Amino acid sequence: MDSNISDDIEFKKALTDVSSFEFVKNYYLNWNGRIAINYFLTSIIVLDPIVWKILNTMIFILLFFTMYKIVLAITGDRKEKKAYLIISICLSIFLLPDAVFWSGSIWVTGSFNYLWPTALGLFSLIPIIYNYFEKEYNNKLIIFNLLAGIYAAYSEQIAAIVITFSTILILLSALKKKKIHIPSILVLAVVIINAIIGYTAPGNVKRFASEASLFPEYETFSVFGKLFYGLFYSLWHLVNEASSIMFIISLLITILMFTKNKRIMYRIMSLVPVAYFGIRIISAKSRPGNVTTAFDQTLEMFNKSNKISMFDNLYDLPKIFSDYNSKSVSMNVSILLGLLVFLCIALSIVKLFGNSRITIVSFLFYMAALASSIVISFSPTIYASGHRVFYATDILLLILLATLLSVLLNTITESKALFRIWIYYEAILVFLALRHLTFYIILY
Repeated sequence: MDSNISDDIEFKKALTDVSSFEFVKNYYLNWNGRIAINYFLTSIIVLDPIVWKILNTMIFILLFFTMYKIVLAITGDRKEKKAYLIISICLSIFLLPDAVFWSGSIWVTGSFNYLWPTALGLFSLIPIIYNYFEKEYNNKLIIFNLLAGIYAAYSEQIAAIVITFSTILILLSALKKKKIHIPSILVLAVVIINAIIGYTAPGNVKRFASEASLFPEYETFSVFGKLFYGLFYSLWHLVNEASSIMFIISLLITILMFTKNKRIMYRIMSLVPVAYFGIRIISAKSRPGNVTTAFDQTLEMFNKSNKISMFDNLYDLPKIFSDYNSKSVSMNVSILLGLLVFLCIALSIVKLFGNSRITIVSFLFYMAALASSIVISFSPTIYASGHRVFYATDILLLILLATLLSVLLNTITESKALFRIWIYYEAILVFLALRHLTFYIILY
């Protein structure tokens, strides 16, 4: 039986004997501190499945709406391009890797733990982002942002993203305006308080021990070792599973760089990621199932079909920097090349927009996407939970993608070539959407 579906079944069985309140209390003491998440999960999973389907669809709509509002706040409002942007954002969700999309969205337990916190966490950031860009925001909606923040705070990963993002933007706004934005402070305070309640749950210690047992050597790793594994695992995901997202981001950066910057050095720098991810995608499609690049040789150690074997091999990873042979040199070059590519993207973002607020927020989304998966390497959850730990990472990258697309649409107002490219891009997304929806109808 699929482990995802079995989790849903186990929850339903457990709730035949206890109330949602008792279940959440027991979970808080013995497994994790996700009070709000577990309460909504246990209250809804026992109802007719149509209830979850309706609510999950509403959360998807909220996610699209939030992404749209954030992108408009960053890039400005161009009415003639709104339709293009809305369609692109709605369809971009289907660029998510299949394993990430299905385990984080189209599975009851997974949706409450990944889709919902991500959507609500981003929604809680809207007043903070609007204040930073000096946009008008209806303060009557703050109560909804606060409620969204409460739910999101009980996802450790999302809480870290919201707290870090909010703190940086609030401080920058305060330094610029010489005053504090009270609604932003309220959102941040609510998230911090609830995150502390979740982080300090007695059950977290027991869960840590249980998941660490799948990776016996985990507790022997140094801080550097844990960061290394998180970095490596994140690179593996971005290069292999999220390569389509990274390729489109890189392509948009290159188009914008050639449009806005005449310096040859910066144009060449922007071409490096496009070439890297383009070759990665082509090689993967042309030789499916085979080891196609030097980076893939490193990733052989991540035995996808056997987690225990994967963990055993992970323990040997530091040796690639000390055992100098042809294989270790190949691995070192692959990792360093990957880091160079991601550095080129970061520098390109800075050079594209210069010393502006767009640069800061775009750069924050990019770094938050990378850091959100690397940081949770300090918990064995990153290895026990599988692909879905990258859900927030990929959504943040989609916001960056939509931001770049919006800037491009604003930059080139009259271009038949651009319109043709956009049509081809949307056609691909429509195909992906139909494929996902077909599977959804068949399975659910």
